[in-house]
Amino acid sequence: MVVKTFCGDWPLGFVTDGLLSECLVDAVSLIPNLFFLLIILPNCVYKWHTLNRCYGNSDGHLSVRYPGHSLRWVVTMFVVTVEVFQMTEGAIAITMTTGAQLHLVVPHVAAVTVCVLTLVFYDFVERHHLTGYLGVLLLYWGASVGVGVMRVVCLAQAGLHPGHARMALALLLLLLLLLLFALDVYLIARLKYFLHTYHSSDRPVKSISEDVVFVHPYANFLSRICWQWLTPLLGRGYKTPLKLTDLGTLPETERAQVNVEHLKRVFEEEHVRRKSDLSLRRVFVRAYWPVMCVVLLLQFLSDQLNFVGPLCIDPIVQYVISARERSENVTSTQVSVTRLQSNCYVSTPTKYLYFSFDQMVMFLLPLNTCISPLIKWLCFYSH
Repeated sequence: MVVKTFCGDWPLGFVTDGLLSECLVDAVSLIPNLFFLLIILPNCVYKWHTLNRCYGNSDGHLSVRYPGHSLRWVVTMFVVTVEVFQMTEGAIAITMTTGAQLHLVVPHVAAVTVCVLTLVFYDFVERHHLTGYLGVLLLYWGASVGVGVMRVVCLAQAGLHPGHARMALALLLLLLLLLLFALDVYLIARLKYFLHTYHSSDRPVKSISEDVVFVHPYANFLSRICWQWLTPLLGRGYKTPLKLTDLGTLPETERAQVNVEHLKRVFEEEHVRRKSDLSLRRVFVRAYWPVMCVVLLLQFLSDQLNFVGPLCIDPIVQYVISARERSENVTSTQVSVTRLQSNCYVSTPTKYLYFSFDQMVMFLLPLNTCISPLIKWLCFYSH
């Protein structure tokens, strides 16, 4: 009964008439997710409690940012988005078939949960400099890539092409998983750590004082772009008026002298290379190109999101207009990309989420962005 509910009308064999069973492929995809949830996370929680007992929480905000930190966060968030779309596509496909086929939804729910937890796990690894745990992420992404290849092969054997939403999303997800797997391989090769046992000497060196409140350079990617690291300070100021001593000191990386030396070094390198053909614009780009790339990416994404509202309204209106004209004679159980985009039950929550995030971007982020330079200025002039 459980297998019938999970697979529906799919045969129970792994290979039937030379074709992979999509239900069994989806069931196999649950294995790495369950492994991460049931084995890795309890071990991580135990390690966290052990570290807190040994070292306390005094240096909890001091983190070692590994190479590719921002790229990992961006790609993982795209993976979560694709998994949500796959879950939605599966829910729509279930409504077009007779009988339950939970294998179209359950694996993607588990994948979304685990992908979010991988970000928490990676932040834990960076926060405590547990380089040996990077091998866990490498194994998880490697297993996910293998399952992704199996799913693409299975869908291709079933005659699906990129015009079908399930195949298009599977291909996109496979590319993102390959990128994450390659990033982990590069990171482990660069750090020269693999399953390295934890020692107290591996803890990050305290390069900043304990009273630093302006922890923007040390926060993770999501906290930096959303200014979430300001929340504890704002909460403290809501309860009691803040004093200059509550703002602490600026970290060394945020002081003017450090930035001047960095810009001067790049300027001298450009002067040696270009000599007479020296451009200050090129110097600034060389000195701050990573920050510029992140800003351009976020600006591009925010501009593209402006099209979400108008694009979501039309499917909702068309769905209401054609409500009486829809027939029950559905000849295909596969959801096309166009049908997924025009589905009212996809457009309505997307529209709601768009306006929610838009309000947050319009009011909350500008507030935090304005407060952050003020705190930095007060920290600088109070010491």
